[in-house]
Amino acid sequence: MRRNRFPVSVFSVIYNNEGGILLASKDGSTKWTAIGGWMEQETVAECINREIGEELGEINFQIIDIIDAHVWNYHDNMPIISIFALVKHISGIPVAKDDIQGFTLKWFKPDELGKIDIDCPRQPEIIQKALFLMEEYAKHPEADFMKYKWRLLS
Repeated sequence: MRRNRFPVSVFSVIYNNEGGILLASKDGSTKWTAIGGWMEQETVAECINREIGEELGEINFQIIDIIDAHVWNYHDNMPIISIFALVKHISGIPVAKDDIQGFTLKWFKPDELGKIDIDCPRQPEIIQKALFLMEEYAKHPEADFMKYKWRLLS
């Protein structure tokens, strides 16, 4: 079995029709984070499907786009690749299961996101990219590769 040089984490920034972003917190008040986990021997899409199924149960969703991918130093300076996807919630009620059982799940409105403690150094910027992409894809559902233009178009 061939191993990746870097472990890969995949996170889903999940949004709903009301423009809310779903985040999870262990204590329900601090360190909110997107839903995700470690990629196994699978594609990014397979990982997103597996993680959402394991952690949120039976919900319907659509993978829209990759927002960001970067290498950063995780615990003890271990380099990892983090991939963030924009995912649209279609139906079903998310329930914290598996790795996040006991966590609080909450849909945050865009104006609330700047007031909370978002875990992971780059997640606040990635969530800002997600908000931009949500608006652009709503206006232009046929659009492709918006992620590369998000700062220029704002």
